[in-house]
Amino acid sequence: MKKQFLLSLIFIVITVIPIHVFAGSENLKIEEFRVDGVTTNDEYVVIANYGTESIDINLYSLTIKTSATTYSYLYKFGIGSSIKPGERIRICHNSIADKSLCNLFNTSTSYSMKESGVLALVDNSKGTKINIDIVGYGELDYGVGGCWSTGCEEYPLDMPAKNTPYKRINGQDTNRGYFDFEPVVILESTYSDPNIDKIVISELMPAPDSEEEWFELYNQASLPVSLSGVKICDAVGSIHCYYFVETDLMKPFEYKTYSQSTTKITLNNTGDWLELRDENDNLLADSGGNYGRADSAISLSLFGNDFNWTKTATPNEQNIYTDTVEIEEPTTVAPKSTSKKVKAAVVKKASSVTSASEPSEVAGASTVLAAKNAKSVAAIPVKPGLNDNNYAYLLFALAILIFLGYNLWERRTNVRNFYYKIIRRDS
Repeated sequence: MKKQFLLSLIFIVITVIPIHVFAGSENLKIEEFRVDGVTTNDEYVVIANYGTESIDINLYSLTIKTSATTYSYLYKFGIGSSIKPGERIRICHNSIADKSLCNLFNTSTSYSMKESGVLALVDNSKGTKINIDIVGYGELDYGVGGCWSTGCEEYPLDMPAKNTPYKRINGQDTNRGYFDFEPVVILESTYSDPNIDKIVISELMPAPDSEEEWFELYNQASLPVSLSGVKICDAVGSIHCYYFVETDLMKPFEYKTYSQSTTKITLNNTGDWLELRDENDNLLADSGGNYGRADSAISLSLFGNDFNWTKTATPNEQNIYTDTVEIEEPTTVAPKSTSKKVKAAVVKKASSVTSASEPSEVAGASTVLAAKNAKSVAAIPVKPGLNDNNYAYLLFALAILIFLGYNLWERRTNVRNFYYKIIRRDS
């Protein structure tokens, strides 16, 4: 028995652990790149994690090949590097005009991406370069060996147009760059941060009792996010918009409040909402639709995917839920909450990327709500019946019966012979 257990354990270790260790890299993709912009240095490459778990990118490298033998390192990741689910890293040239949009910079100050080449994300940690993802473009002779280690894409992209980003279509990867990427039409000269969809509107104060109105943004990403090229507008009555600039940079998991005197945005006390939009006027997030009448000194705060009115305003801090209506202490069952609730309409996947170790709107809401309802839950009378312990005892008894029945069935011949011996002895 011990031998069988040991062999089973070894089998699990051999088969399961390697899968766990190396899983996830297939979700790491080159999502977007631009060969040049206004100048040849306005180039960048975006790497994205399309998976649901963080991916360890220790000793990974972003490289580019311009011939069968010539390649250069655009960036080498160090020990401890990782990318969280849904996040993106934009690697730029050192001399790019707008540095606020970049997470990392090319380690070579003199090297620029060519009009033809092969971008490759490779893993150097195993002694030999292992291809993670490649994108070929331009007019290289790919059949001669213009690609990286494990081969080329069957249909590389055409030579990229000047000042035009190329982006992966809905995350698809057929290993045919011609079908996987498409040019992005930019209406303005600015470009949003690749993690801009991690920014949510987390709280707003439409009717302060003394000071001025304000709203709050929250960065759910583990990387700094630039708000450059993004605007936020109210939606009812006299509409005003505030345009963020290059210096508007949000730190990882940061809450940041903007006052009315800065933004010139007025939130109507009879109903309004806010919308966050990118440089192409695409909706990134909103504050849950029209909030209706706003009471004095009550803030509208985001908890998970929903907005709730709360008596506890928390500018620049994690949201705290306090019911806006005083309720008498219940004697048996707690009444349903009478607070107003607004369904959030956060676009893209902004609120889905969190982890247990990071600050979370959801964690703040659930902690306070659990404390608020503790007394009423304790007051509910417990009905007689089966609980978890009863079920455990029943299952244990059933297991014993099955065990005895199985053994009797296996030894039925011996039991029958023993029975006849007793009969003969009695007669």
